[in-house]
This record gives sequence, structure tokens and C-alpha cells, in this order.
Amino acid sequence: MRNSFFMIAAAALAACQIAEPIPPVPQGLSMPAPMVSPSDFDLVLGDEWTGELTYLDYSSGETVAIPATLSVGPVDGRTVNYAFGYPGEPQANNSGTWTISGDGQMIDDKPVTSRINGDEGEVILIMEYTGEDNDEPADITESLILSANGIVMTKQVKTQSAERPFQRNSFAFSR
Repeated sequence: MRNSFFMIAAAALAACQIAEPIPPVPQGLSMPAPMVSPSDFDLVLGDEWTGELTYLDYSSGETVAIPATLSVGPVDGRTVNYAFGYPGEPQANNSGTWTISGDGQMIDDKPVTSRINGDEGEVILIMEYTGEDNDEPADITESLILSANGIVMTKQVKTQSAERPFQRNSFAFSR
């Protein structure tokens, strides 16, 4: 079951990396904006998540993987609290929130550009925005895959100096 979740997650992320741009919606038609609700996070509430963080270390150019834990909750209105733990590097432990906008179209002021409801109850959220990475302007795509058995969070970056987008970091957790 655990392996099938991560295979589905990998396929969903690969589908997000489209080589050709999607044509615009014809004039006069509109697509409903993807909506997110605090209840989308209900299936991942709890503190029994274990997995790893994989990230690109800019100082060495190497991809590094370290063990990680995740606690999700409680939910406070439109805010979902979370805490990361790093068993080998407890000084790096940190916490934060996912804050969902009142209209459900943003998480942490990042526009949700796609929402996919999977066949097995998983929710896949894609956020795309312009920001900075390593002090360089960048187009950033974050994905958040939520299921009762796994959570995958991935950040892909396309800086002005890079030829192609690259994976900046990824968290993968299971319980």
C-alpha cells in the first residue's frame, strides 16, 4: 500500500511537468478556480508521519536526503498547523502553518492552480507563483499530495539562469 501511494504520487508529479503549455480557455468561457478547504487536511491530521526530506544543497551541488517526521494539526479556522522534526538534526526542527484564503483559492498567499481528487481519496494541490530561490528570481511550482497513507510536498524551481526546472526539495511521509 505504501509503495503504491508513492508510485501514484510520482506519476501525478510527472503529469504536472508538461512540456507544452496548455492552450488558454477560449474567450467567453471560464474554468472554475480550484478550491481548497481546511477539511482537505483532515485525512492527514496526526503526529505519526515518518519519512525524509530530500533537497538540493547549493553549496555542494549534491542532493541530500535526511530522515524527517511530521505532525499535522490542529486546524484553527482556515489555518492548519504543522511541525517538522529531524531526528539527526534536532536544531533544525521547525513549525509553520498552511493558511487557506477565505475564497479557498490560495494557500499561504500562493495561488492554487490545480486540484485533483484521486480515486482513492487523495487530494493533489498545485501552486504556481513567482518568487526567489537562492536570491534569484524564479518561477516556482509547489505540489502537495495528501492521503490517509502518505503526504508528499515538492518544490520545483525554474530560475532565470537555469535551462530547465529542477527539484529544489521534496518531503515524503507515510504512516
